[in-house]
This record gives sequence, structure tokens and C-alpha cells, in this order.
Amino acid sequence: VLPSTAARRYCVTFWIRGAVRTYSSTPSRSADSENAKWSWLLSREARPHVAKLAFSTEWRDSLQQSHPPSAARDAAVRTLNNEQELILRNIRRRIPSLSEECASVETFQSALHAERHNLQHLDTATESYSDAWF
Repeated sequence: VLPSTAARRYCVTFWIRGAVRTYSSTPSRSADSENAKWSWLLSREARPHVAKLAFSTEWRDSLQQSHPPSAARDAAVRTLNNEQELILRNIRRRIPSLSEECASVETFQSALHAERHNLQHLDTATESYSDAWF
């Protein structure tokens, strides 16, 4: 909940045991098709990284509103920016046909938003996606 006004903050970490499922680390050879490349971006493997791009503004606002101005907060925002650039580079490397869409966080967000209706019909890893992602 933003902004936080608590004088003291705590972090709780949960470790959950269970079977580990692995997923393909690269899109299929048919990733040249529009559906294949976007489908891979919504896979369980890629989704957490894509979320950092899709919700970039909210993520940055959260960092800035949850912490008082400080060198640590500035470092956290820089880290977010660096992680987003790394994610974009990896997407461009894995799916060269998305290079233009991955020129920046803003162009990626625009492309993702433009594809939202097509993405609703994709089904990857037995999961369906809805407008809630956008």
C-alpha cells in the first residue's frame, strides 16, 4: 500500500517446498509468427520480467513513494532501470523480430498495449490471460 507511513518496516520471506517445473528458455523456432513471439513473453518463465516492463511506471512510483529521498532509494531506482534495460536486451536477443518494439520501455509498453486483444486469445502453459495484465 502506497505511500507507507510506518515508522518501522518489516520484510517477511516465505520458502515453499515443491516440485520444480522447468520451461523452455527460448521461444520456439516459429517465433517469427506474431502469436508465437508474444506467447513466449507471457510464458511463466518470461512473465515476471515482462511485468517489470509492463508496470514500469507503477514500479518506479512504488519505490519513490515507499522510501524517503536518499542515496539508497536512488540506487533502487537505478537498479530497476538497469534491470529493465537488461530484460529488453535479452528479449531482443531471444526474439530478434521484437527488436523495434524493445527499443525502450516506452515502446515495449506501447506494443504490449497494442497487442492486448490478440494476447487475450493466447494460451501458454495452460493459462489464459485477460485485460488484467494491461
